Amino acid sequence: MGNRAEMLRIRKEPVPGLLVGQPYQYVDDLDLDGTIDIGSTTALEGEPYAPVGRISQFFYRAANRGDQFRGDFQALYDEGIQVALKYLVNSDT
Repeated sequence: MGNRAEMLRIRKEPVPGLLVGQPYQYVDDLDLDGTIDIGSTTALEGEPYAPVGRISQFFYRAANRGDQFRGDFQALYDEGIQVALKYLVNSDT
């Protein structure tokens, strides 16, 4: 209600959920212009009962942080959009 920020988040994680040793990635497009604004790759380490997240890649467009990872995160975003479009188109038939 009122003024809400637009945002699209795409996540990539193991099917059974977050697991120790597996990477978890997400990208955000805050203004829906097709260019990512934030991206992160996190790996869970430690014991399954007490996992600790370690961020191995991070991108933040507004602060020009992690520009070397921009291409990787943009590819994840583009792939997520293609998957979503595939299932949206196929759900109508």
